[in-house]
Amino acid sequence: MIKKVGFLTSSRADYGISVPLINALKSDTRFDLTIIAFGMHLEKEHGNTVKEIYKDKSLKVEEVEYMPNGNQPIDISYGQGKVLCKFSKFWKKNKFDLVIAIGDRFEMFAAVQASVPFEVKLVHIHGGETSLGSIDNIYRDQISIASSIHLTSNVLHSEKVQKIIGSKKNIYNIGSLSLYELKTLNLPNWDDVCQKFSIINAPFVLVTFHPETINAENNYGYVKLLKSLLSEISSEINLVITSSNADTYGNLYNDMMIDLSIKKRKNIFLVNSFGKLNYFSALKSCKLVLGNSSSGLIEAASFKKYTLNIGNRQLGRVRNNNVIDVKFDKSEILENFNKILKNSTYEGENIYSSRVKLEEIINILYEF
Repeated sequence: MIKKVGFLTSSRADYGISVPLINALKSDTRFDLTIIAFGMHLEKEHGNTVKEIYKDKSLKVEEVEYMPNGNQPIDISYGQGKVLCKFSKFWKKNKFDLVIAIGDRFEMFAAVQASVPFEVKLVHIHGGETSLGSIDNIYRDQISIASSIHLTSNVLHSEKVQKIIGSKKNIYNIGSLSLYELKTLNLPNWDDVCQKFSIINAPFVLVTFHPETINAENNYGYVKLLKSLLSEISSEINLVITSSNADTYGNLYNDMMIDLSIKKRKNIFLVNSFGKLNYFSALKSCKLVLGNSSSGLIEAASFKKYTLNIGNRQLGRVRNNNVIDVKFDKSEILENFNKILKNSTYEGENIYSSRVKLEEIINILYEF
């Protein structure tokens, strides 16, 4: 029997993580796979990244449009309702044996919430994680409650999912999907990536900041501090900055980064959307990772890079030993930044790696 599977993806980040599993599903004749693209994928402001999905001509793609025009709390709340309404019509029209949801974003939560009355069988990837500085923490747990199968990235996350759903059933620790196939990936040469994105090929720090969406008003002060900090750091070493997500107050960070990159064209390079392979090439080539993105906690260790993690956005998430946590304090950040820069190679392991093979995951999904 062929199983019809839908794969929800709302951003460049969750799609990049999911590519190994998507490739495995589409090549297995037991599955009929449809990619359900929505959210930031369909927004020009965020790179219109759905075009990257369409490059794979073998994929069937459905689009569900709507994303908030702003990122104030009212915009996010209203946007959730609109996404929910759009998906209520989608789930009525489209039937699947399984639907895969990854992560914790508000638009992913809205798509999942809309599916509940239709009794859609959901598979949740990366449940059980904790990020106390972000409201994503709430969305993630609610997606887990709505799901039938749980594919976690760490044994501790499996234990948390057990507590959330009150059962040990259908919970599998598979590690982080983004690390699958890492050893076999043919990453683009960094010099070629630099030419593609108009980056000067010189030593650099890879920077990604997202707003803290708990006590969100604090972001005004954080952005002011970061502007001064990054301006000072860029006088010593180049910065390659990836754009912030469409979170509450995300525009504060993006506007600040744009202003900095205009003023310091030779030192700061802003990239709207790298794509997975180009981003991994940047991770491989950088001196260190600076910011508050989950990639600094999950993927950076596999590239032997240290991460200077600032603030509380990732508070509660399990860390590798490559992560140095600091507050939004300029002197503390600079002190630790200079220490890492002198010793920029991490020699430890990555706790998010797994020995579980994709074939095992595929069989779990088929046999459910």
